[in-house]
Amino acid sequence: MKIRKANATNVNALHSLEIKEIINNCYRIFASMLLAILMLTCLLWIVGAHDDNFTAVSTQEQGLTVLVLNNAVDVHSPESGSFYALNHLLNQMGIPFETANWHEGFTRLDPMIYPLVIINDYIDQGETNPSKESALQTYVTNGGVVVAPQIIDAELHPLFGVTGYTNAKSRFFIRFAEINDDSLAYINQSEEFTLRLGDPALYAQTFNVGVYDVSESTVVLANALDKNEMAAGPTIVKHTTGTGRTYALGFSFFDTILRSESNRDFDAQRVFVDDFEPGADVIRLLIRAIYEEAAGGHFVRKHSVPGAQDSVLLVTHDVDAQEGYLENNDVDGWGVPVAQQFADLEMQLGINATYFLTTKYVTDTDDIGFWHTPTVKYICDKGFDCQSHAVRHLQQVTLPVTNGTCDETLATYAPLLTPTLCGELNVSKELIEGVALTDVVSFRSPFLSFHSNLPETLETLGYLYDSSFTGPDTLTNFPYPLMKETLFTTQTTVYEFPVTLDDFDLGPNTITNSKVITDVLVRWKHTITANKENNAINVMLIHPSKGRKCLIATPPCYDADFKLEAERQIVNFAQANNFLVTDLSSFAEFWRARDAVIVDANYQEGVNSFDFTYMIVLTNTHNYAISNLTLELGDSCIYPHLHDSPYGVSAHGNKIIFERIDPNQKIALAVTGCKSFIPIIVKN
Repeated sequence: MKIRKANATNVNALHSLEIKEIINNCYRIFASMLLAILMLTCLLWIVGAHDDNFTAVSTQEQGLTVLVLNNAVDVHSPESGSFYALNHLLNQMGIPFETANWHEGFTRLDPMIYPLVIINDYIDQGETNPSKESALQTYVTNGGVVVAPQIIDAELHPLFGVTGYTNAKSRFFIRFAEINDDSLAYINQSEEFTLRLGDPALYAQTFNVGVYDVSESTVVLANALDKNEMAAGPTIVKHTTGTGRTYALGFSFFDTILRSESNRDFDAQRVFVDDFEPGADVIRLLIRAIYEEAAGGHFVRKHSVPGAQDSVLLVTHDVDAQEGYLENNDVDGWGVPVAQQFADLEMQLGINATYFLTTKYVTDTDDIGFWHTPTVKYICDKGFDCQSHAVRHLQQVTLPVTNGTCDETLATYAPLLTPTLCGELNVSKELIEGVALTDVVSFRSPFLSFHSNLPETLETLGYLYDSSFTGPDTLTNFPYPLMKETLFTTQTTVYEFPVTLDDFDLGPNTITNSKVITDVLVRWKHTITANKENNAINVMLIHPSKGRKCLIATPPCYDADFKLEAERQIVNFAQANNFLVTDLSSFAEFWRARDAVIVDANYQEGVNSFDFTYMIVLTNTHNYAISNLTLELGDSCIYPHLHDSPYGVSAHGNKIIFERIDPNQKIALAVTGCKSFIPIIVKN
């Protein structure tokens, strides 16, 4: 009996242990199932945000794409430059957009799909009809935002909070109000509050700039001023209707964007180079802020830098004198070729740079033939970017340089007898490619002079990039496609990268050299820092010029040591302050590829401020890959992770960096907030 009792006790204990184990297993299974259900729910929610057949359980999706209503081409003229002007602006700011025909675009006015609508040219009397006016009214009342230039049509005045509009060519300035308004968020530096439209000392008038008579509830964001800087009236105004807003501009995108990009403005620049001139970038920044405001702060845009840096410093040199190419060890000589000295410095700094090479193989009254292949090979073999600076370094604007046939070669070209634009471009390209063994795709014109046929000739000869304008002169610090100079209405495939900094003040100086370099660096640092705040581009030009040791007793002095030291200090400053420092051509390739990536994005809130999802579709429309494309989002604390992709993705604050997007690849992804745990889906 005792044995049986003991056995029974053991059996009961065993049963008890088994029951506990079963219960524990059940708990584990239940917990696993619950976790799986939660994960599946999140997964379905994220997939549903991009699946037309799935109804998400959270709040409604908000589209983040701008709709452009194209009355420029569809109504006014098939050759209207305003179409290209607004395209340039939106691409420069990285804002996703679609363009709709003026006659059918009004049927697409849904603020949940397009939070911002921009009309790209003036609205003439009778250009709308009751159906279009009603569609705009409904769109704005329900939360949409509309930007329109030069609203002449009186039927639209009530929607924009104005009661009249008057055009005149006597306005020379636009001055922004110093008020707290989200649309003016990026207009915050002293140089940005006033946009000059022309030089009143040189011109009696500029282009048509309108002023509005405004209703009491309308907010004036900027006024137009005459040549004496007396206020003429409101030229940028904001009005609220329902839950939406309208912005009326008193000027065209053509006049403020495209005209200055082609350097056909009324000498509106306040400086030529080497200082911060935001110019028409204030209009670009205004539209950027309006877009971000219209999206409720939850925006998506293509960042202007391939990475997490805020801006870029592109280091370039114009090698256009004998001291750049030849060695001179005389008492007053410069030693090894100065271009080689810069290359050595840049290798120490760990940066790449662009060398625009003048291939002068003939002697004229300006200088000897200094083209020296060993120096060129030294630079190019070390991986530096070797590009063209013409053959003879001619002043193309003042000399009668004809266009030529574009069949000129080294064997047939006569640069001393009959210099031609084609010959200068084609023969220099031939010579450099023969030494560098790489494609020459970038050009800078001698003296930064711009031949009237340069854009189309560059395109004909296979060039892709130019850097012959300055940023202040074109009133922008962003790259853009060049238009054919004879017309504002035909766009080339050549991109312009305007020069920001120039070494002119580091040239022939007096005994104050040490002070000069300090003064120049102060100005350079201010300029690139101001551009960094706008995510704009900086192109620095330094000539590898004479390196004679300065003798205080015998000014003037022209010493490359000062230029080398200036470059060292500005590069160190840039690298320490979140700039990407690189050459022009590689960045230009990124920018071209950036323009080719189409972004389609939506935003969806969850139950709390941390629980959100961006649904983004990226389409690379080019036949080559892009590396380090970076998206800037309106929210920080994001979790990116690429699943089922051979390439990586990383988050830096509110920026997402894609390691690579292949040619013609489409990527669909979801980016979730801090408290979500299934961050991204990818479809290739």
